[in-house]
Amino acid sequence: MHRRVAVLCGLLLAGFGAAPAAAAAQPLTIAIDDNGAHAHRLEHYTAGKTIAVDAAAPADVDGVTLSVTDPDGRVQTLPLAREGGHFTGSITLPETGSYEFAVTTSAAGQATPTEPFSVDVEEPSDTAWLVGLGVGTGTFFLLGGVGFFALRRFPIA
Repeated sequence: MHRRVAVLCGLLLAGFGAAPAAAAAQPLTIAIDDNGAHAHRLEHYTAGKTIAVDAAAPADVDGVTLSVTDPDGRVQTLPLAREGGHFTGSITLPETGSYEFAVTTSAAGQATPTEPFSVDVEEPSDTAWLVGLGVGTGTFFLLGGVGFFALRRFPIA
């Protein structure tokens, strides 16, 4: 009997207890060398989602600042924090459109800007069907499990 209760609880947890996974940050990797900044970016980013910025720079670089110009021309400046041999930070772009990113490095008290690059931001995709699929699957497992145990406990003659 205890085994059946444990299996039923497992079905309930599998169907309804699973918490949705946290949305992963969208990556933006920047390699900085003597020739400038080279961005390895996604084809497009999603509006409202966090972008994780990771910039690799030479050892003599003291600081890296990211300047982001939104589609309306407003500029936001993000100083990146040093973590080992990289500089990291995060930014969220709230609107759709084309943003211009520029990287400025500082070494020995001298700031050096690099050529800007663009990042396209699109509307988030509709994932309501995924929520419906999860709820439907959970309901299926719950009702199926209850029915299975009811038939096992009270067999039809």
